[in-house]
Amino acid sequence: MDSYNSELGTHSISIYAIAQDKLSATFNTTFDVYSNSSMSINLLTENPNIIFLSTGNSLEFQLNVKFPDEYRVYCNEILIDFGTYSNGQIIEFFQDIYADELGLHNITLWANSTDGREITKDIQFEVYSNSTLQLHLHQLENLVFLSENNLMNVSFETQYPSYYELYIDSMLMRNESYNSNEFILYNMDGLTDELGMHSVSIFGYALDGDIVSYSTNITTYSTSNLQLQINHLENIEFLSENNLLNFSLLSEYPDYYELYIDSQLQQNNSYTSGDILYSLDFINNQLGRHSINITAYALDGDVVSYSTNITTYSDSILTIQIVHLDNIEFLSSENYLNFTINTTYPDFYTLYVDDILLQNNSFIEDEIISMSLDQFNSQLGFHTITLNAYALDGDHIHYTSDFSVYSNSEINVEINSDSEYLYTEDGYLMNYTIISEYWGNYSLLLNETEIYSNLFNEICNKKTYILTNLSPGIYQIELRASSIDGKNNSQSKIFEVVPSSNTTIEMLTKNLEYDLNSSGCFIKIKLWSIYPDHYSIFIDGRKYYSRNFSNGQLIKIHLDNFTDALGTHNFTVLCTGRDGLVDIYDSQFFISASTTNDALDWKMSFLGTGIFISIPVGISISLSILTFLKKRQLRLMLKSKKLNK
Repeated sequence: MDSYNSELGTHSISIYAIAQDKLSATFNTTFDVYSNSSMSINLLTENPNIIFLSTGNSLEFQLNVKFPDEYRVYCNEILIDFGTYSNGQIIEFFQDIYADELGLHNITLWANSTDGREITKDIQFEVYSNSTLQLHLHQLENLVFLSENNLMNVSFETQYPSYYELYIDSMLMRNESYNSNEFILYNMDGLTDELGMHSVSIFGYALDGDIVSYSTNITTYSTSNLQLQINHLENIEFLSENNLLNFSLLSEYPDYYELYIDSQLQQNNSYTSGDILYSLDFINNQLGRHSINITAYALDGDVVSYSTNITTYSDSILTIQIVHLDNIEFLSSENYLNFTINTTYPDFYTLYVDDILLQNNSFIEDEIISMSLDQFNSQLGFHTITLNAYALDGDHIHYTSDFSVYSNSEINVEINSDSEYLYTEDGYLMNYTIISEYWGNYSLLLNETEIYSNLFNEICNKKTYILTNLSPGIYQIELRASSIDGKNNSQSKIFEVVPSSNTTIEMLTKNLEYDLNSSGCFIKIKLWSIYPDHYSIFIDGRKYYSRNFSNGQLIKIHLDNFTDALGTHNFTVLCTGRDGLVDIYDSQFFISASTTNDALDWKMSFLGTGIFISIPVGISISLSILTFLKKRQLRLMLKSKKLNK
């Protein structure tokens, strides 16, 4: 059974037998291959820990196994060694490769045996350091502004030097290696022009992982004091010269200054010790207050400022004196305005008359300024003079006065006319006179309507005018005259134009009775007038027709359109002359079916009574026969009166 002693576990056995007589038998059984061996791993090294960066460091293990097979070594879970072994064999693990790795390290040893057993051994070792990193600050002081040779001195002490970092105002300035106890020098002069506080931080690093740091603040400071001194500054007389601003600046660290006048930058210059001069003559013509501001700066950051006000002033007084100004007689000459303007700083003046600019000139002190006013001698009334004078120092004066253009002349007018004129178509002569010292214009008005206008000359003007196209009636003639000196006068008279002719109507037909429906019936009349115009025929109160006529013209009035109406018919003849005289003839004609001598005599005695009236224009005439008969006596009286005249 030795062939199975290396195969651990249960094995089965089966035996089968058969006899010649064909009988058979079977036997089955099992057996186990087992092991009573044991396994152990022993650490032979007393102290597994090692010193940082030391050498010759190892761990020894011994494996005690009856049936050895293989082993494996892990460090920090990484396989670093493996192989076969024999019983009691010592396995050495070298630690030097981990001497630069501070901290704990885990070692695992695993082994198995040919009889199927396994064993594991876990061990920890530490890489440690007994060194301490120290930082020694030998020199670091505050900095005087713009000083030199300012050093920082520092050193590090450690068994394992590595490198250091230097930060100034959070900016990395150095990153270098170092040796233990070596002086490290750093020049701080780069901060001497930066006034104020500065942060300094130093970090030291050792190979064993040790870290040391140091932080502090230093100050760049200045003991200098910037001073500004005004040596000369005064108010400025208007237009004066050699006006200076004199000042000086004192500082250990001079830089530059700014000079503002009236908020405008005038200078931006560097300075050194000594007086600074600046001319202020450019503001000697700018009256009033001016601001002066000086701001000085030093390299150490010191600032000083000075502010004040000065005044450009004038003691001059501007005056206007009127030498001559009188009222002006109408159309006179050699009328002058004379005046003077007094001031230390003459500039210009303006002269207005009636708000119209006539002069805009410069002037000289005490000079007599003359201007002719003759251009106003034809403009009657008051005129306003306005003088405005201006001086270079800003002074201003205003003067106002009046003068008058006057006239003492008179204008007289007279109309020479009759109170009554007989009508004529040749016109009516009228004489009139205008007496004035100055020429002018005049107009003639008839019944308040202008009919003629013209100019008249100086002194005495005798003129004539013919009135035409006047009808009989009452008129008012008016003469109005105005001279160029503004004087006015007028005169009016009333006159009457009366008819001068005898306009008459002559009846030629005697028998005014006609048969019913007869034809060829007419009435004959003759019209007389020196100034014939027109006539109208009215039958039964209605106008039959109207025409013009001539002196002595024969008129035939046809009546055929009225013979179909029995009875009495009224007819009227109205005759008007161009002189306005009117003559009226009223009568009747009769339409009958038959006639007898008695009836004819009666009718003729009535119809033969023709009525003639002449009346002037202006008397209205009713065409109603009844109304006319009532007024016939009045008309006859008016006609008789006119004819007698």
